[in-house]
Amino acid sequence: MATETVKYAGAPGTLAGSQEVRGQIVGRPRFWYKKDKRFRAGRVNRRYVSYSRVLQKADPAFGLRLRNGGERVMKELKKALAIGLTGRAAAEAMGRFRRQLKRWGLAMPSVQPLVLDFGLGVFYRTGLIEYWIANEGTAGYCGKYLFVFDGQTCPEHRHSGKHETFFVVKGRVSMKCGGRRVTMKAGDVLPVRSGVYHSFRGIGPALLLEISTPCEVADNHFRNPAIPIGSNWNPGAALVKEQRREK
Repeated sequence: MATETVKYAGAPGTLAGSQEVRGQIVGRPRFWYKKDKRFRAGRVNRRYVSYSRVLQKADPAFGLRLRNGGERVMKELKKALAIGLTGRAAAEAMGRFRRQLKRWGLAMPSVQPLVLDFGLGVFYRTGLIEYWIANEGTAGYCGKYLFVFDGQTCPEHRHSGKHETFFVVKGRVSMKCGGRRVTMKAGDVLPVRSGVYHSFRGIGPALLLEISTPCEVADNHFRNPAIPIGSNWNPGAALVKEQRREK
């Protein structure tokens, strides 16, 4: 049976090339799938939808799997964005972050960044910036970039289900894992099993890549019960903290 060859373009570092519907990848990188006019807008989510339509021609069952997985991805990302910083505070943090990226000569994927202060209101002490590259529930993997400023900490937490591996792309971090503290530099790798408490702090600005099983916001368990995320949140603890701040 003859195969139809269609072409698509992906975001930098992701999908690129020409795609043969029966599965063989051929041709040079960064062609357009011309049958879908929505590609002209050049947005990553539209490219993702267009690419899924290509694959559904080859495997109709793939469409159902993709829709189910995509809904889960968007649901978890929306949950995360709902607890992120917005407005002037987020814009100021992103400005500083982009200037640091320029100094490093790096670029982030074209996805909406997540600026987190973990509900504590002290972003440059406890917080980080996340870029969700992928969170594929059906395929079973997740990838994120994590950035911390000098002295900024991602607070201690564990996951009931998620197994993750950290790779330091730039800078250095002080990583606490299972009660042991180590200094990690660019190129270092650390796997963290589910159930193991871990946290990290920037020794200068630092960028990490996290590769893991799928991410679910409810799977976080922070030691600090004042953090309104996951299974250990205690609204009473948050109230006591706010009362102390007012004093």
